[in-house]
Amino acid sequence: MAHGAKERTRTHTSRPADARHLAAGSAARPNELCDSPLPATPLVDSDLVCRKVLVRDKDVVFVKGIFEASEGLGALFAERGGELIISAPLSRERELDELLTDLQNELQAHVSHLPLPTVP
Repeated sequence: MAHGAKERTRTHTSRPADARHLAAGSAARPNELCDSPLPATPLVDSDLVCRKVLVRDKDVVFVKGIFEASEGLGALFAERGGELIISAPLSRERELDELLTDLQNELQAHVSHLPLPTVP
């Protein structure tokens, strides 16, 4: 060891069994990571608009790709299969509705407005 160099030591920290399972490269089942999925509606406030979109299961990845490429137009939440919730800033509601109209024409998607949840 060179003069003045500090020796590095590696300390072992214990991890819970679940963390070791994940670190080993095994894929965790969803219920191991959380008790249940968080529904999208509690995340919505008066500054966001939401649309429920129904597409065929095989079209979900396509729709997700469109929203990822749309410069922050909206966030997509997959409830199950082809049931999607799309949230967007109120200031971009017109753009969202134009895009969803195109999806209705191209994919025969069904779009409906979601009411804002009431806050107690």
